[in-house]
Formats: sequence, C-alpha cells, structure tokens
Amino acid sequence: MIVKSISYLTVVGLFMAVLTACESVDNFNPFSDTKSGPPMCPTIKFLKDADEITVYKSGAGKDLRDIIFEAELTGFKGECEYVGNNGIHTKVVLTLQLGLDITRGPAEKTRSVKLSYFVAIPDFFPKPEGKVFFNRVVIFPQERNSITLLDEAIKIVIPLNKNRRGPQTKILVGFELTKSQLEFNRQRIRNRGLRK
Repeated sequence: MIVKSISYLTVVGLFMAVLTACESVDNFNPFSDTKSGPPMCPTIKFLKDADEITVYKSGAGKDLRDIIFEAELTGFKGECEYVGNNGIHTKVVLTLQLGLDITRGPAEKTRSVKLSYFVAIPDFFPKPEGKVFFNRVVIFPQERNSITLLDEAIKIVIPLNKNRRGPQTKILVGFELTKSQLEFNRQRIRNRGLRK
C-alpha cells in the first residue's frame, strides 16, 4: 500500500504528482526521439550523484544493520506536446513518470519510510519555481521489504520564447540529500570507478 499525495507548483504552469505502486518501470524514452516533425522534447537527466539515497539511523555508524532504507531512481517514461499556432510554439507540456526502487533496511522498525526528491529546471534558477520537492511516505506491505514504484502525472509546463527553446531546456531529477549523503554517493561513484 502506498500513501497517495498531490503537490502543486506554478512555473507559469503546473507540476502535479501522485505516487502509486507498480510492478515495473517502462524505460521507453520519447525524450530522445530523432524523427522529423515537432521539436525534440526537453532533456531529462538524473543527477549522477543524487539518483540514489541511503538513509542511516541517526547517531549510528555506517554498518548495514544501521540502514533505514535505500532508494534509487531507476528510469522514467513520458511524453511532450508543443503548443502554439502556425509552427510558432509558445510552450511545451511534459508528462513525466519517474520509477523508483525502495528497500527497507534492518534499522527501520516500522513499515513506512519518508523520502524526498526534486524536479529542477535550471533555466528558472534562482527563482523558487526552478526547483520543486516532492515528499513521499512509502508503506511496505507485510512480508515485503522492497517496492518498485512508478509515479503518475508529473506535469511540467514550460513557456517558450526566442531565448528558451524546448529541445535546449534541461530538466534535472534527484533525491534531496544531506551533505553527508551526497559525499557518500560521490565516494561510492569513485569506488565503482576503481573497480572497472
């Protein structure tokens, strides 16, 4: 069972998100379509050092038994639509679904965990609407310590002008991390590089 919630934000448009459970994530990527026709969709990118999170029990060490939960952004699916007249596009509307794998750790004594991830559009920085956080409560069913989730309906409306074209717009996704969690991820990336 998943606790459902809805979050809103205006970026001269609207972000919407509802979290539901799903068996798998479809990694179909319409955002890299190279066919002729409408412009390509904005680029969606998971931040390499923020696409995973490991949460440890407060005040504990970094042993496996101290892990509350681990989560990973596993993929996405979606589509985009350019809006306008006579070939002049005034906005692009994206519908994006994010896939997550979440594992409950030995230190979590309940069956629920809280996590937060963000969707950011650097073109809008440093305005508040340039980065939106989505807070989630995930409840693990009995006898299950891992869940694969697929978000529903993150809708992103991006206004376009002569300086902002859809294909050049970047959208970044990652978990909200503390400084220590970020350093943990970066160290893990360095360690993986050494093993290659």
